Amino acid sequence: MFGCGYGNGFIGVGGPYLIIFMIIRLLIIIGIVVAAVKLFKGYFKVNNNAIKTLDNMYAKGEISEEEYKKRKEFIKNN
Repeated sequence: MFGCGYGNGFIGVGGPYLIIFMIIRLLIIIGIVVAAVKLFKGYFKVNNNAIKTLDNMYAKGEISEEEYKKRKEFIKNN
């Protein structure tokens, strides 16, 4: 009953198209992962620049410790 007439179920049915579609799906998944990594890298870079600027302002004495903590918490939450 099983295994009669249509190959082994994978390569016999679909032939090279099965492999081609598997490769296409793999490339799509890799593309999505690469895009997500680039998106998040850019987000964290902007966030780090804001914190570095805040650190410099605090080091120069332009803002108080209370203001520094409040702004840093705001940056981390947003």
